[in-house]
Amino acid sequence: MSDLGEADRYLLEQIQRGDSDGWTQLVGRYQGRLTAFARKQLNVTDAEDVVQDSFLSFLTSLHRFRQDASLETFLFTILRRRIIDRFRSSGRASVCSLQDELSSSDANRPVSVESIVPSAEPSASWYARRDEERDVQKNALGEALRELTRRMKESLNFRDLKVCEMVFYAQLRNKDIASRMQMTEQQIALMKHRFIQRISDALSDDARRTSTDESGLEILLTKAWESCRPSCPKRSAVGRYVLGTLDEEWRDFIDFHIKTLGCRMCHANLDDLSDQTKTANSDSVQRRIIDSTIGFLSRASNG
Repeated sequence: MSDLGEADRYLLEQIQRGDSDGWTQLVGRYQGRLTAFARKQLNVTDAEDVVQDSFLSFLTSLHRFRQDASLETFLFTILRRRIIDRFRSSGRASVCSLQDELSSSDANRPVSVESIVPSAEPSASWYARRDEERDVQKNALGEALRELTRRMKESLNFRDLKVCEMVFYAQLRNKDIASRMQMTEQQIALMKHRFIQRISDALSDDARRTSTDESGLEILLTKAWESCRPSCPKRSAVGRYVLGTLDEEWRDFIDFHIKTLGCRMCHANLDDLSDQTKTANSDSVQRRIIDSTIGFLSRASNG
């Protein structure tokens, strides 16, 4: 299932046709939050440069966008990589957040059974079959996670949602989660087991095939969480948070999600929405992005 909203799908269709108005609208829609994200880690000039590079990369890689994540997530993923590249080229240590640490390098990830090559020279059909199985599994896990978090939100069960975020998103130890939530390690371990069991029960036999044990499924759930971001509040909810019009339960959760958990993408939305001075400088940055990328639009539409 695609995470694209109706507005994003419309803009994407326009861009794929080479429509410059569609591209201008997309840049205007996302430039502010991407710039706010980059300015948390870079100086103003470098931040504007990496955002510009990210939009260019979006156009040149548009043919690889499978629409299994939102445009916002896809753009933020590109931006994180550009920031990491900037840190590496300057010889500085990255100050990216937990999300960036998890997505910046596969070398630091635990190795799952499904990633092990079964022979020295796998056939092309083996790779195709593996990729197809991964897509089926990733989509199924994303759907299960969205349903799990949807039910928690609807029932205002934010305690369990916070624990779920710390388990799969932050990958914190049971001991650390228990300390933060003022619960016992045994309670956290039981909740974690139940989360994973509920997800496993929601999967088909095909999707569950390569992750039969709990530890393997946990690894894949973290990857799926990064892709679909099921617990991230909608931008409209973050806007109400800024205005102070949210109910106390929702306000407390968004405060935890952004400030305690440290979701940089949602924090970028918060900064962008909090900025009441959309000045000519912001307009000039958007104009520079348009001018520097518009020439690649036709290539993207033909790609």
